[in-house]
Amino acid sequence: MDRVNMSIAILPMSKEFNWNSATVGLIQSSFFWGYLLTQVGFALYQV
Repeated sequence: MDRVNMSIAILPMSKEFNWNSATVGLIQSSFFWGYLLTQVGFALYQV
């Protein structure tokens, strides 16, 4: 659910904090990598 919320919330956040498109991309990719590593980590833990 957080991935969906962040993709919507990033638009007003970028205006509030005056982020450019590169900063927005960096923030969104950090959430992606964190989510990916968490999923892979738990999948390996279950094996």
